[in-house]
Amino acid sequence: MSDKNHSWRIGAPLPLIRPHSLAKHRVIEQYLLRYVKTLTSNPRMDKLRLTLVDGFAGGGMYRDELMKDDRFGSPLLMLKAMRDAEDVAVEGRTKEFRLDVEYFFIEKDRDAFEHLKATLNSSAYQSVVAEKATLLNDTFTNQVERIVRHVKEQSDKKRVIFVLDQFGWINAPMPQLRHILSELENAEIILTFATDTLIDYLSTNETTQKSLEKVGLPIGSEKILT
Repeated sequence: MSDKNHSWRIGAPLPLIRPHSLAKHRVIEQYLLRYVKTLTSNPRMDKLRLTLVDGFAGGGMYRDELMKDDRFGSPLLMLKAMRDAEDVAVEGRTKEFRLDVEYFFIEKDRDAFEHLKATLNSSAYQSVVAEKATLLNDTFTNQVERIVRHVKEQSDKKRVIFVLDQFGWINAPMPQLRHILSELENAEIILTFATDTLIDYLSTNETTQKSLEKVGLPIGSEKILT
């Protein structure tokens, strides 16, 4: 992680969450709730299996300076959304229903990863984390193929959602996203793409051009106004 808003260390103050991050988190949480609600609308369904992947998990908690309160990061938001979604799905059913969700939480920064582990293990979801979550101290790009293979071994048609709230625009290369969507029939990707950062640094110089090629966004120098 690279700034005060994305820096965690056990025992240190939580990073401050910014308004746009709060808005992104609300969108992600509401999407997951509606996703499950739509798929479980048939009252005869007794089970839904789902994989959730957080490719840039962070340290688990933020501080909301305006409200003087702590806020969930995306892993805890996912866990909360799935618990709430299961409660909604059970309502009105006459037969037993189970929402079977497995989680992959990926975070490359060691301090953030250790903070995330401590946060999850002391949360109200610690039993779910122990049974159904895989925590990986690595980059998203290094773990994509492993997760794709894991899901395919269970079923090509298993539903999986990748939440990729990346810091910047270079950490989730487009070829890997295409690979996910081509290999997994029921995969979805929620991608945060920092277009303002890309525009700020977009140029015709060789370094920028190589970075664009690396992430699968070949924007030729002839298309860039200087």
